[in-house]
Amino acid sequence: MSKKKTKKSSENDLKSFKLNYLQFKVKVFLILKILTCNFYTERKFSLAKKIICPGIVGFTVISTTSKVPYSLMNTEIFTKTSNVLMIFGLSQIFSKVTAVSVYGKKIEKLVSWFGEVEEEELWSILAVSAGNRLQKTLFYAKMAIMCTSTLFFVTITLMASYYFMSDSLLFWTPFKSRNFEFFIQFFFLYLLIVFLIVVESLLLILGFFFVCIINVFLDAVRMLDDEACVRTSGGIMRKFYSQHLKILEKLCDLQEVFRGIQTCQVASNLLIIVGTLYMMQIYPHGFVNHIIFLNIVAQFFTICLFGEFIHSKTEQIFTALYLTRWYEMKKDDQMILLMMMKKTQKPVSLKIAGMYEINMQTFVSVMRLSFSFCALLYALD
Repeated sequence: MSKKKTKKSSENDLKSFKLNYLQFKVKVFLILKILTCNFYTERKFSLAKKIICPGIVGFTVISTTSKVPYSLMNTEIFTKTSNVLMIFGLSQIFSKVTAVSVYGKKIEKLVSWFGEVEEEELWSILAVSAGNRLQKTLFYAKMAIMCTSTLFFVTITLMASYYFMSDSLLFWTPFKSRNFEFFIQFFFLYLLIVFLIVVESLLLILGFFFVCIINVFLDAVRMLDDEACVRTSGGIMRKFYSQHLKILEKLCDLQEVFRGIQTCQVASNLLIIVGTLYMMQIYPHGFVNHIIFLNIVAQFFTICLFGEFIHSKTEQIFTALYLTRWYEMKKDDQMILLMMMKKTQKPVSLKIAGMYEINMQTFVSVMRLSFSFCALLYALD
């Protein structure tokens, strides 16, 4: 009776997730179409469409860079440093928007795959509650996106207001009217924060669902420790192997997307953190510097945390496979299990420039280096 209830509950979870995720996917695809300007199926001007949004962000980078000579003539350290920090920040947004435009199709395929995972036959055979995990993940992803969007909008509003009150213009415009220049600055800042929210939301979706899917796979592997399951489910190891290969293939796509986005982020984060820490020491009552610092650190912490999770979860697959009742399996199944263990000996890691791993150790190292550089700058001042 309890098994029937569990099965019925699992089916309800799957139906609920499928409906909710379908609505969610439509919104994500619409955002990707806007970023890549790909509203039609025709392949005409595909490259030109992809560079429209990066071109808009690139224009703001040029505008900010053009303002540097005017900022250097200003005696205020705040204006000079803010201008330089803005260039680094905009360069980071430019690299992220460019990466999403380039890897838009891969991101679409990954998002589609997340919705198809719950239909895998392997979960229903082993009575693994994939629907429940996926439904919770969708809820947490939506909450994270909502919190991130709110935080970014509050931050940019405070930044724009602070720059207006301190009479700091960070973008060059050909207009003479000071008020109109500030209006353009407000417009640019809000436009850029929308781009940043979109990219960060996509990264949150990818991170949340990959961790969830690996957890579902681990739940399925742990079922192989049950004697009854091993004896009654003959030939199931082929399905395990097929699912494992699919996860590894999608993780390779994720690595490629993250490599394009995070390489520039880590380099610019170091410079922005050093700059904001320096500004916080010079202007301890300037609240905008504290807010920028918290946003940058939180943003970097999140990506390092996802990298840590993916590394640790893929590492757990090897242990979970070893702890199964492999000694009670048929020889063919044992060989498949051995091949899977061979594949999982080296955990999957997100990497910067294909060399340096993104994990909590990276976060600590960058923060230490930032504080060291800041202390050096403060000593030389």
